[in-house]
Amino acid sequence: MLRRVFRSSAGLSQAVLRVTVTRTLAANVAAVEGDDPLKGLIDALSSENEISSVSERIKSPFTDVASFKELKKRVESHKEPLSPAEYLGVLKSTLFLDKDKKMGPAFVKSCGKGLNEEDIAAMDVNDEFVAIMTALLDLGLKDEATFREMEKRLLSLISETELSITAVVPLIIACNRVGYTWPKELKAAVKEALTSQIRDIDNANILIAVLTHWDPSDREVSQAAADKTAQLLGTDLSCCVLTIGEMCSLMSRFAERGIRDKRLLPLLSARITDHRTPLSVRQLVSLAASCAKLHYFDGRVQRRLVKDLLVDVNNLQNWSDVSSLVNSFSRLRFGAMPAWNALATWVNNNVDDAPLESLSIVIAGMARNGVEECRPAALKLAERVRRESAPSQNAWLSTVHALAYFRVLTPDLAETVLNRDFVNQLLQATTSPGDKLFKAMKLLQISACTRVDLGKSYTGPIVDLSNLSSFIKFDDETTRLARLNKYGKKELETCNHFLADVVFKMGSPSTHIGPSCIDNDGVLFDARIVCEKESNRLVAINKWGESVPRPIIFFAWGQTRQLISDVVPTEANALLGWDQLSLRLLRARGVKPIVVLHSELSAFTSLADKLQFLKKRIADTA
Repeated sequence: MLRRVFRSSAGLSQAVLRVTVTRTLAANVAAVEGDDPLKGLIDALSSENEISSVSERIKSPFTDVASFKELKKRVESHKEPLSPAEYLGVLKSTLFLDKDKKMGPAFVKSCGKGLNEEDIAAMDVNDEFVAIMTALLDLGLKDEATFREMEKRLLSLISETELSITAVVPLIIACNRVGYTWPKELKAAVKEALTSQIRDIDNANILIAVLTHWDPSDREVSQAAADKTAQLLGTDLSCCVLTIGEMCSLMSRFAERGIRDKRLLPLLSARITDHRTPLSVRQLVSLAASCAKLHYFDGRVQRRLVKDLLVDVNNLQNWSDVSSLVNSFSRLRFGAMPAWNALATWVNNNVDDAPLESLSIVIAGMARNGVEECRPAALKLAERVRRESAPSQNAWLSTVHALAYFRVLTPDLAETVLNRDFVNQLLQATTSPGDKLFKAMKLLQISACTRVDLGKSYTGPIVDLSNLSSFIKFDDETTRLARLNKYGKKELETCNHFLADVVFKMGSPSTHIGPSCIDNDGVLFDARIVCEKESNRLVAINKWGESVPRPIIFFAWGQTRQLISDVVPTEANALLGWDQLSLRLLRARGVKPIVVLHSELSAFTSLADKLQFLKKRIADTA
């Protein structure tokens, strides 16, 4: 079968490709400045010098024009029908001169120099043909007769045509931009061009454009791009042809597509870590967001983020970047406190200029990670924030919970979430049992904070297990759900092994060790014990009497900060904010929790050593 290979106008398409891709990346950067700090965080990878005028790239009588007025004059004075190349020149010059598309589309439709059905039927289907279709899409003319006729001809010859990647990348960008619905046959042909030719790409901008604009669910194209990226990264930094900005942008695109390639991510991490060029603020924000989206915990990347953030923190200019960093660090359970404290200092210094919504988000993230240094800003938030300013009940609960962590809760703020109407509306609107329990435990913690931090100054309603019973039955099944909420399926097994292999070797769970339960302060206990005075010997449950049981609370890898130094994990440096709050509330009422970190326990190999460790922890915290 005849194969019409798109090579006859390769130079033209390469020019169109470079102009289109570079402009698109610049547009993406402009979009970054919007409201959502986690979308499209990529840097401009090309300098202004790389964007030369269309007239220098595409030679025709209509490309060396300096104004729209001159273009119209030349078109009107051209007496002969336009050739396809000349028509493309008109379209590209129109796009170049009429960037707002206010006059261009109408001019193209009314100039009387377009391609008719006969012209299109006589055209070769090559790169130039596709470039015309791309330009028509860019001008918003996909519903016009010219485009539809060209689409019909392309589809009629698609089985005989091999598309070139230099032609299809600008087409992909244009289709995505205008919401064009790909015909099945054309999409298949474009995919074939991408998967078979992407290996020949030597330009990161083109890879980024494909990853940005092609179907995000297409795993084959994503994998082909990942393989090519790995090749461009080279065997070491001296062989890497990518800039630090290109690497950050590619990682952002793979994160958006959910590609966790086991070969690529370590390579990217190594090159980004070894590269001497400092990360800009935008690159810091983008890289942190990518790692968070991919749930990618790499100590090398995190150390690089810390190093460059400490240098760049004074260059932070807007709250959206700070919100994004706090959000990303929070999702990564970032354990480098110097980086957290640097962000907290920036927040405290700029709090008076903070948009209320951004400040609320940042303070919630700081509380979630236990960044005590942000308390001055939390105090300012407590003075400014009001219930009616919150976009939802969930957001308001999160804000008040964060203020409770920082010990800046006021009686009025506490009452806004503890009153019966709010509690009813919040829990009735929640259909997921796990989500409902999660919110109920937040309410219990806030209520406990009124007792511990506000004391007699608070006279409003409280929340406890009994008055939540109409929404949640606090039984064994609910406790199992709370444990699943905390640990997830995988780490629930880790906790169960700790209980079965270590705790229950000290005594029987039926006679000497109380079962897991939810405390009235909204704290999950993994087990409870009472010891004889000045001894590690357990008292039988039926003899506990008025003794206050001591809870054993376990924390696996997923419930602790990820420390990136050689510091030994401890309760003080490893626990996240909500767990710090839980322990503070327990200790305030005289309870002496026994905290065990999986990282501590895993240092011991034998059961005897683990038992000895647990007994010593019980004695040391008595």
